[in-house]
Amino acid sequence: MKVWFMAVCTQIGRDEKIMNDVWKFSVKSHEDLKEKITPIIDGCKFDVQDNGTDHCLVTDHKDANHPKPYFKDFYETLINDRFFDEVGDRYLSSDIRISHIWFQKYHKDGGHRWHTHASSNFSAVYFLQLSQEGDTTEFFDIIDRKPFRPSAKEGDIFVFPSYIPHRSRLIDTNRPKTIISFNMDVIEIDLEKIIS
Repeated sequence: MKVWFMAVCTQIGRDEKIMNDVWKFSVKSHEDLKEKITPIIDGCKFDVQDNGTDHCLVTDHKDANHPKPYFKDFYETLINDRFFDEVGDRYLSSDIRISHIWFQKYHKDGGHRWHTHASSNFSAVYFLQLSQEGDTTEFFDIIDRKPFRPSAKEGDIFVFPSYIPHRSRLIDTNRPKTIISFNMDVIEIDLEKIIS
């Protein structure tokens, strides 16, 4: 399996189908990863967004060309936990490309309005720090026209088609919520997976 991140390479595992093609993967070595990368993220260059719709949101999203010092440990953990094997199996691909990766850190009263991720096939949200289960990503069911919020815990990753509207509701606790989000594209279909 080939996995690409611009000029870098890496891989992760499996869980359950939830709804609207949103599914969850649990990172087995989450506690070790959290201990390694939380201080790295806390020391990263970032922007603070507080523009009336996205409140108290700390992120390096706009720094696409800036080094992501947490990436190596994150990527290696996903490979070791076989995340990309699971993605490839689910989407019948042997070639997945990560097109963008960033962190977002929310503090009390912080949130992120409804949005989608343009120019990618699939997106993922990894819950590095999660204040409470009710702070997980909320999705909008475009068929039934109503929001839904799958359950998750720290160390889980939601994977979903990038066109599905989603948001982070306002955080009502003093403990921060930190996520790593990334976009992926299926570059090539593995015909053997279709035939078998």
